[in-house]
Amino acid sequence: MAVDNVDRVVNDAVADDLVEIAAILSTRRGERFRARAFRTAGRMVAALPVAVDRLGEEELRALDGVGDAVARAIRSHLSDGVSGYLARLREEEPDGFGQLVQVMGVSTKLARELSSRGVVDRAGLAALVADGGILDVPGVRERTAEVIADGLGRIDHRGAGLPVLRQARLEADRWAVALGGLPGVARAVVAGQVRRGVQQPSALELLAVCTAPIAQVAVAVCEHDGCIRTLADTGDRVDLLTSAGRHLVVHLTDERSAGSALVVATGSEAHVQVLRERGMGDVAPDEPTAYAMAGTIPVPPPLREVDGPPVPDRLVTLADLVGDGHVHTEWSGDGHDSIDVLATAAVARGYEWIALTDHAENLTMNGLTREALRRRDAAIDEARERHPDVRLLKGLELNIGLDGGLDYDEETVLGQDWCVASVHSVFQRPEPVQTDRILAAIAHPAVHAIGHPVGRLLGMRPGYRIDIHAIAQAAAETGTALEVNGSPRRLDLDAEMVAIAVAAGATLVLDSDAHRARELDYVVEAVLTAQRGGAPLHLIRNARPA
Repeated sequence: MAVDNVDRVVNDAVADDLVEIAAILSTRRGERFRARAFRTAGRMVAALPVAVDRLGEEELRALDGVGDAVARAIRSHLSDGVSGYLARLREEEPDGFGQLVQVMGVSTKLARELSSRGVVDRAGLAALVADGGILDVPGVRERTAEVIADGLGRIDHRGAGLPVLRQARLEADRWAVALGGLPGVARAVVAGQVRRGVQQPSALELLAVCTAPIAQVAVAVCEHDGCIRTLADTGDRVDLLTSAGRHLVVHLTDERSAGSALVVATGSEAHVQVLRERGMGDVAPDEPTAYAMAGTIPVPPPLREVDGPPVPDRLVTLADLVGDGHVHTEWSGDGHDSIDVLATAAVARGYEWIALTDHAENLTMNGLTREALRRRDAAIDEARERHPDVRLLKGLELNIGLDGGLDYDEETVLGQDWCVASVHSVFQRPEPVQTDRILAAIAHPAVHAIGHPVGRLLGMRPGYRIDIHAIAQAAAETGTALEVNGSPRRLDLDAEMVAIAVAAGATLVLDSDAHRARELDYVVEAVLTAQRGGAPLHLIRNARPA
């Protein structure tokens, strides 16, 4: 079940109001928490599986984070076409202020200056940036203009409402526990897009295997505290709206059909259709039996797309990994845990090695100066004595400049055990420019891997344009690994690009990009993404010793 186009227009318009309210509030002292509430609500409304104007007052207020102020703003928009609260806020600011301050790099002062010059929306700002006129605005230097250009390239809140894979997986796991505890349910398992590792699932799908009559269990599911509206009920499937604003789909079956039902609930529809055409029926207690009916063996869930890559002889799994090539310690400005804490966590995961890749000096806010790097390396030497069960690699996450140059001098970077090189700035450049800067880094003898190669943030920022075929070929020739970054909003490379890299014979490294010890678990999503791209074990760098 999906929101139709008319419904989407309603939800997007309401979401626009809520996010603009948040943007204006965020510029005011003491309003940070209210701004966050409106922003979160806007993203949720944009992704609702039902039109917000179809929700009753009780249903609306049952949504997580929708308090009195947010509910009033929504109802006001639905009755008048614009939230009364937003209208009042707009009267207190220059024209277009609430739109302009949503763009990264546009300060409160700059938004007011732009408005005074007749720039009152994103389109006008984009035109000013494109023709270079932004540099004529007082206080705007070239670096600020680049940040604004990158900010204009970001996806708005309409793409941020859907959960990323990790968030969806954790939510689906919680629902599996909750539904598995209902009377008459033997177990509940995660299915659908989450099981297949889709990067931003549009729904959470589960299969409940029932010991009681299915109709009886369906009633219990619909009455669960976390469900606020039944969207559809077809007997063996119920579609629900959860209090988190998610589309929850629960498939219902009995033990004798559990296998075939799990295949169907997992999808994809095209994959299931092929199996049906080959003879898969509705009565199979497990997946191997269901696939055997179609004359084949089970396909790993991430590869159940008809137009996906072929299944390799040995698909990489989480259990194959013996290390992590991208981990930040507290020595990075945005790192949180000590070397000792990370070493202990790595041992607990069964790793043989981790690369401690703190930010390099050209990332001004978070990077290591040369003196700090020397002290960090000395701290690693000391930690190695305390943690003999895991190899701690001295590493860096280097910054790839627009010309392909890296941080520090060559002697410094060659002295590290492992270097990841990543693009962290200047995203709005033509494909040949972005490709050449990465190719230059691939050719550098100190670079072991290219981090998050396309620089995207799911639901927030599209990746910059690169020639992935040329990059994969160069990586294969030099032995430089291409990263599949498991950080929740990255999943970069994506599955399609993983498949291109695999076809070129490029080595991949499946990393967490952890900034805390608990984030080492982000590698789970890196593995799922690599699996969707058909990544074979023999091409995975961190499935081998350091």
